[in-house]
Amino acid sequence: MIANQPNYQFLIAINDEYVNSESTEDSYEMLRPQLNPVEGINLYFLKDYEIEPFSRRNGMPKIINLNIKVSLLDLNLYDQLMRERAQLIENIERVQFIENVSISNLENNIELEQSIADIENKCKKSYMIIPNNNGLEYPIILNTIVVSKNDNNYLCLYVHNLSNSIIVFRKNTSLFQLIVHDLTPVTMKIISINDSVFS
Repeated sequence: MIANQPNYQFLIAINDEYVNSESTEDSYEMLRPQLNPVEGINLYFLKDYEIEPFSRRNGMPKIINLNIKVSLLDLNLYDQLMRERAQLIENIERVQFIENVSISNLENNIELEQSIADIENKCKKSYMIIPNNNGLEYPIILNTIVVSKNDNNYLCLYVHNLSNSIIVFRKNTSLFQLIVHDLTPVTMKIISINDSVFS
């Protein structure tokens, strides 16, 4: 990684109900980490969704819960803050050793866990959702464009079907992708739904 070059990573957590599904394990591409930077991370449907025509929904979009949580981290900033945290811990331990001060391991663990969560929150970035090449083939409008860095809910899409017939989004297909606002190449890894980054 070149110095000062942006280094972003999408952290994706999948609803446990789908992670433990045999069919999902076999075919869901997002279970495979994306270690080489790319401009977009494809989103895959975990089940079928029927999108009724715009005219039948009184102008209201179809809400699609993708059953995943997503966070975008600035890894350069994360690494910097983690190094500063490690140095702070080393300094505290040195003072404790010199002054013979003892603090319970439980209190230390709680403080460290909280500081990691704080660091993750500082490193979060907003991101965008856009159609990929497959999605551009459908007569649809996606209302969900920019997602706040503080949104820890399951990711939802708000979709308008502009055709006169029902459109079906099939399980394990991809029509949309996650991107950084300036299309900076990004990596991706799968994490637990209970990870502190979503707290």
